[in-house]
Amino acid sequence: MFAFIIEAKGQNYLYYYNLDTRKKEKRILYNFEKIVDISYSPDGSSFLFSAVQKGQSDLYIYSLVSNSFDRITNDIYDDLFPRFINDGKQIVFSSNRPDDTLRIAPGYEIYQLQPRYDLFLYDLVKRSNTLRRVTATPTANEFYPMEYEKGAISYLSDYNGIYNRYIARFDSAITYIDTTTHYRYFTDAFAVTNYSRSIIEQDINWEAGKFSEIIYKDLSYHLYIDDLPLFEELSAVELTNTSYAQNLQQEIIKREEENKGVSYGKRKKQSRFSNVHYYDNEALQEDKNVDINDYQFDQQSFIKFNVTETDEATDEQLSGQFEKQSKFFVPKRRNYNVQYSINEMVSQIDFTYLNYDYQAFSGGGHPIYQTPGFNVFLKVGVTDLLEDYRITGGVRLSINLRNNEYILSFANLRKRLDKEILFHRKVFEEVGVYSLIKHYTHEFHYIVKYPFNPVLSIKGTFTLRNDKAVFLSTDQVNLKQPDQHNNWAVFKTEFIFDNTRSLGLNLYSGTRFKIFGEYYYLLGNTSGDVAVVGFDFRNYIKIHRTLIWANRFAGSTSLGTNKLIYYMGGVDNWVSPKFNVETPIDYTQSYMFQTLATSMRGFAQNIRNGNSFALISTELRFPVFRYFANRPLKSDFLNNFQIVGFGDIGTAWTGINPYSMENSLFTRYVERPPLNITVEIQKEPIVGGFGGGLRTRVFGYFLRADLAWGVEDWYILPSRFYFSLSLDF
Repeated sequence: MFAFIIEAKGQNYLYYYNLDTRKKEKRILYNFEKIVDISYSPDGSSFLFSAVQKGQSDLYIYSLVSNSFDRITNDIYDDLFPRFINDGKQIVFSSNRPDDTLRIAPGYEIYQLQPRYDLFLYDLVKRSNTLRRVTATPTANEFYPMEYEKGAISYLSDYNGIYNRYIARFDSAITYIDTTTHYRYFTDAFAVTNYSRSIIEQDINWEAGKFSEIIYKDLSYHLYIDDLPLFEELSAVELTNTSYAQNLQQEIIKREEENKGVSYGKRKKQSRFSNVHYYDNEALQEDKNVDINDYQFDQQSFIKFNVTETDEATDEQLSGQFEKQSKFFVPKRRNYNVQYSINEMVSQIDFTYLNYDYQAFSGGGHPIYQTPGFNVFLKVGVTDLLEDYRITGGVRLSINLRNNEYILSFANLRKRLDKEILFHRKVFEEVGVYSLIKHYTHEFHYIVKYPFNPVLSIKGTFTLRNDKAVFLSTDQVNLKQPDQHNNWAVFKTEFIFDNTRSLGLNLYSGTRFKIFGEYYYLLGNTSGDVAVVGFDFRNYIKIHRTLIWANRFAGSTSLGTNKLIYYMGGVDNWVSPKFNVETPIDYTQSYMFQTLATSMRGFAQNIRNGNSFALISTELRFPVFRYFANRPLKSDFLNNFQIVGFGDIGTAWTGINPYSMENSLFTRYVERPPLNITVEIQKEPIVGGFGGGLRTRVFGYFLRADLAWGVEDWYILPSRFYFSLSLDF
């Protein structure tokens, strides 16, 4: 298992990947100001980390199973670089605490903070308030403790003025025996490196027999990885103190000699510990009325550090020292060098296209697939530290490796106006009556987005699109068919409003809508253009808890020399869709593109068609188990299980309105040579559907199963079953 922490948008995100199960997950660590360091248990069921909460760093254990925290320490001392040892039964960490007793800060008036850090051991089995001190070096810091082997640890120490690697072996000896045997525990430590420059950081994997270290040299950081020597092969290295370490040790010895035999309250000089005083605030609490327009902080309510004179210094001296230390200094301004890191990595089985667009018109007669079927989806996204720039690349690999899809984008988010450049390539095959046609679509998008506020924005997209149709050589006729090319210049604008809040997967509260307009111009052809205008309005009403009533009203029409045909019927991402060949298509409209107008449950695709459509859908979404549970559910299946009741009503048409005689629905042509018969029929253009369904998520995919009855010409049709993979309506 490996794990890492990313801090973004005021939250700490824990990403971890289990090498045994090959699964990755993301968790949000709430209520922490900063995660300082993290490690994971040997069995991979929990994480141990040092985190800052309310200004103090303490140790926590996070359980993946219960999604809860277990606080180990709770005091003012710094607790850093924790690691599990002894099969996860103990914790070794670095701290500036003066003794081996765990205390809670508000219960004590005087604390002593060590100016340097020692190593301590905490027993997770006994859960005692008494720690075991591993090192006691008043002139040195010990950091990055790691398990070297069973019963031994490695750590970094600057005892000689340079951070070198040390090895410590835990041992014990019998002190006395009465009714039981009493032991004295101690640690044998020695240096194993003698570098000329400090080791910045180390990591040890004793099971794999490897260690790594980072050393700063020649204005850059160097990472070294090598085999881990056996403990029996190690020998102590004699170190020479630097002048800094030598002077520091002499100063400590001098202070201890001066303080020898002098009581704590009458010492003239400090020991190696700095005193921290907490002053009583009872006087402040006597007057509880505070003028919020005219007040100042009492200096005595703050902590005063590093009292260099006697402990009996006056309040005036302490206050003056505090004011001197609390002066604000403007830090030196430095250039920000853009550095990228991975913020998104996806590898999964997928059933969707990377980017949705209109398909080239194929003449009808067969289902419209807006999903590519079973495929493998790979995606990687990188961003810089300030999230000003974002680079994303993805590929969708089909089973036959012939109909692959690719996407690559670069986004500039530095200022309020967001800009993005995106390249997209898609391939899909059309099965005609006598032909097998392969369609290639290449698109280059330039996207700008301007937010007026957090919920309202306007978006513009300029696109160059190339459509290529290749007739596969299935016979002699198709072999002679030339490739067809169309080049389009596209402009699209969208007015977007979205104030919805997520209450769960596919559960929202609020309103969102989009009003859009598109214009397609066929390059090299003055008579080729398509204009599309439309809207999509969605409202989600929270009835009670997570019981949601969702409504949608959508409509669109296409204009111009060429048009876009809407096929109404079915649902989005319908697995194994069906197509209604009985509904006539008006080929005089010179259709150039095709798409679906969904959801219209109870029918197959093409129950109605035309260059315009209008649709109303309503759903009642009831997450059964989540609604009644008074605690979080561990099962993803149960947590997202929903019962849905729905109703749809709408139509698609050609002409001015659905009841116009220009609507191709009212005319049917029958060719019986030598007779060509035109029949005018009476049909109700508006259709509807109703039914119920189930929703849940399995292996990360949101599955939908619907049973619907269609209503056409005021008759209820036999039921139809839908299995699909999509969200919302």
